[in-house]
Amino acid sequence: MDDLLKEISFHNKVKDQVLQICRKLGFEAKEEHGGKGWRADVYVLANGQKYAFEIQISAQSLKKTLERQEKYIRDGVIGCWLFENEPRQLAEMAGISQEYLKEIERGLTLPDMAALISLLDCLHACVDSVFMDTHELEMLNLTQAIDSLPPEKQAVLKKALEEVTK
Repeated sequence: MDDLLKEISFHNKVKDQVLQICRKLGFEAKEEHGGKGWRADVYVLANGQKYAFEIQISAQSLKKTLERQEKYIRDGVIGCWLFENEPRQLAEMAGISQEYLKEIERGLTLPDMAALISLLDCLHACVDSVFMDTHELEMLNLTQAIDSLPPEKQAVLKKALEEVTK
């Protein structure tokens, strides 16, 4: 029971931080916003684009994650997943080792083309999305979007992220 309470508490803390960060950046952000068959932990409208932030603390299968992601895609929402534990089965489905996947995730190695295509296929992501022009990539890549913010907004975001990672 204590573990469940800790999990809920951590989930709520991260959710609140994401909500606060988005609002401080001037975006419209709502907690527990629902659509047709889905409910986002944090729903954000930014520059005309809809985002759903999911803070996934408990274990969830890759199949379940993809099912939930498909609902966002269907409704024109970009799903942004924050996992404490990665979805199970991704390495197996992509035909690569768990160790190789962890190296890719940590930026220790780049995937070879076959692994990249297999991973993107498993995640139902378009291979073309990896080779977008700079403007399109800035809209989809959170890191680059943060870098494109004015310095004062970057400082607010960095401070809030430091609080979450303490």
